[in-house]
Amino acid sequence: MISVRHPLIESRPPATFCDVFLYKCKSCNLVIHKNCKDLIRFNCQNPQQNESQQIMKSPPEEKFDTIKRTFSNSQLASRLERYNKTVRNSFVMQLRKDYSFTGYIRVELELTRPITVLDGNEPPRVKYLPKNTVKAIYLTSQTSASQVVKALLQKFKITNDARKFMLCERIQKGRKEESHVTIRPMTEFERPLFLTLLWGSAHTGHGFRLKDHQEAEPDWFDFEEHELKQFLRLYNDEKEKALNEIQEGFEVRRYQIVKILKERKEPLVSPILH
Repeated sequence: MISVRHPLIESRPPATFCDVFLYKCKSCNLVIHKNCKDLIRFNCQNPQQNESQQIMKSPPEEKFDTIKRTFSNSQLASRLERYNKTVRNSFVMQLRKDYSFTGYIRVELELTRPITVLDGNEPPRVKYLPKNTVKAIYLTSQTSASQVVKALLQKFKITNDARKFMLCERIQKGRKEESHVTIRPMTEFERPLFLTLLWGSAHTGHGFRLKDHQEAEPDWFDFEEHELKQFLRLYNDEKEKALNEIQEGFEVRRYQIVKILKERKEPLVSPILH
C-alpha cells in the first residue's frame, strides 16, 4: 500500500500517555500522535465530502436522449474516433462490424442503506458498502441502465432486489474541492455507453452513480428474520459510534477549558453531567 499523508489539523485531545500535541484527520477524525503521523498507510479522503448534490427528475435533454437519438454509420465512426482521442487510459470504445460498439463506464456506488451479500458458502451477510467504491464495467451500446444495475449487483454478490437501486447520470460543475453535482435518475431503457459517447469527451464532468431508490421506505416484510436481526445490530453499532463521537468531542472541549483555567490560576468547578 502507498503511504498517503492525511489532511491533518492540530488539536489537543485529552492526554493519555503523554501531554504533547496530537493530530486529528479532517476526513475521518483519526487522532494520532505527532511522531506517528507519517506512518499512516491508508487514504481516507472522501472526494464527495464537500459536494453539493441536487436530484433532478426531469428527462434528459434532447441531445442526450439515448432512446430517440440515432447516427448514420459514418457519423458514428467519426464520433467514436473523436471520443477515443480524449481517453487517457485503456477505456476506449471499439466499433463492431454491425456498427454497435463496446466500451467501459465507471460507476460510483453511493449506497446509504445496508445490503445483503453472499460470501462463498457462508450465510448471507448484511453490511454497508464502503464509501467511494468505484467499479468499471464492460458493456455494449445496447446495454440498458437496468442491465447495468443487475450486472453491478452480480459483481458485488449483492442479493437485494434490483428494483431497490437506480443508476443515475452524474453531472459535476465547479472545482473538485467545492463542486456542485446534479444527479439525474436514468430510466431503465436508457443506454449508458451511448450516453457516454453523446457527452463527446471522457473528461466532461459527467459520470454514473448507483444509488438507493428513495421513492419509499424499505418493505421490511421482504427481509428474512436473520437479515432483520443484522439490521438491528448495524443500527445499534451506528448509535454507539455516534454517542462515542459526542463523548470524545466533549472530552476535547473539557480538556481545553481545564487547561485555560489552570493557566489563569482560577478555581476549577466540576461540571455536572446530566
